[in-house]
Amino acid sequence: MNQHSTRTLKFAQLGLLGLFTAHAAMAANAPADFSMYDTDKNGAVTLEEFAAQGGKPDTFKMGDANKDGVLSPDEFIKAASNKDRADAAKYLDDAWITTKVKTALLNETRLKGLEVSVETTKGAVVLSGNVATPDQIRQAETIAASIKGVKSVRNDLRLKAQG
Repeated sequence: MNQHSTRTLKFAQLGLLGLFTAHAAMAANAPADFSMYDTDKNGAVTLEEFAAQGGKPDTFKMGDANKDGVLSPDEFIKAASNKDRADAAKYLDDAWITTKVKTALLNETRLKGLEVSVETTKGAVVLSGNVATPDQIRQAETIAASIKGVKSVRNDLRLKAQG
């Protein structure tokens, strides 16, 4: 990897670290609302109540420390924090994929200097912007698809108007 690419990758990694730190700090100040999940107001959250609010069974099971099939307020906090960590991990995975795709595009000499935007959601990459040749459109898509973690690529690259 050349010096420019190494610096770009390190800069992107530092940005992701800062983003993760900020997200964790915000999550620590925003406790999950137990009463919203405890819809029957009996002081415990069942799996059905948890799932009705978008909670996942695995997260519920990890939080149910005494394995009684319900979450106490303390167990709920643990389950909610596990859910937050899983959500943050998914976001960071997408950000990391975007960084790897952009770095790979920057390293490709035939694509240098092009303004290609990369967005990733749940592993699905979207390429957009303008390029000079049809070959560059195909090449950018091939590069993006080759990155570990990329599930699909939607190529919205367009040819620059010649004028």
